[in-house]
Amino acid sequence: MPLSRQVLKRELTPQEVYEEVGNVLEYYLELVDPAYYDAMASWILATYRVDEFNAVPYLCFMGPKASGKTTALRILDALTLFPLYIDHPTDAALFRNAAGRTIIMDEVQDFLNAPRSPLYGLLNNGYTKGSKVVRMRGDVKEGFGNEEFDPFGFKALAILWPLRDTLMSRCIVIRTIKSNKKPLELDLDRLSKIRDNILTPYAKSNRLMIPD
Repeated sequence: MPLSRQVLKRELTPQEVYEEVGNVLEYYLELVDPAYYDAMASWILATYRVDEFNAVPYLCFMGPKASGKTTALRILDALTLFPLYIDHPTDAALFRNAAGRTIIMDEVQDFLNAPRSPLYGLLNNGYTKGSKVVRMRGDVKEGFGNEEFDPFGFKALAILWPLRDTLMSRCIVIRTIKSNKKPLELDLDRLSKIRDNILTPYAKSNRLMIPD
């Protein structure tokens, strides 16, 4: 995966950062609509400006198995701000770690089968700043009672079929299809360099959230 600019020699402009991220997406993903690449690149950069938003959209990849959804999520995991990739979440772990993170969830429909799944509360409320999710705490050491969590932040989901209308209304939906091409293996080391050499300087120069 070539880097189109000599990123180690100078700081890129916001437009160049956007184009560089788009190049990565086009290299690895075969999306049916060119506008999907723009949506993904914009969403990735927006995660570095999360504090500037009162509401944020979720990114939702919807399609059959083996259609590139997980690959797309892994790219987001490599490039977004403070990512938390979850493929088998427990309620407690997800609620306690949601604040300030870019939550990336695969096979979401498997976790929302229960009619009153608590994850619906997190996803339904997590797109607006100031929202709180209340959970019952039942712990011998910490005692029993209600506990508030902050669910706000960007979230990316992969699903096989549409979820509830209220949740889908919070999403930018990217439809995926099976491809005859053999998928490329992700070069995680190169993606890490793009994050460190392009996205982190972009965040620092704009006084945005800075990844550790």
